[in-house]
Amino acid sequence: VRDLSFAAHDVVVLAALVGATAAAKRDVLAHLARAMAPGATLVARSARAARTLLYPGLDRRHLAGFELQAVVHPTCDVVNSVVVARAPGAR
Repeated sequence: VRDLSFAAHDVVVLAALVGATAAAKRDVLAHLARAMAPGATLVARSARAARTLLYPGLDRRHLAGFELQAVVHPTCDVVNSVVVARAPGAR
């Protein structure tokens, strides 16, 4: 991931399993903050509460450099939460 540029994409989708530890997830998101186009949208799947036994959660602190737009947590059988954030810089 460190060598990839995401500057040509308006939206980047991050799977819930990316970054098995908090430090790894923070590193991936820090790279994306630098590599994404200014103002591009990040859609990250996450989990909370007991669902973190299946997937590592995404803490808002991991989004340093991103502008948080929305967080949606399921209230049904859906496992993943969704976090939407905007990359640094204006478009």
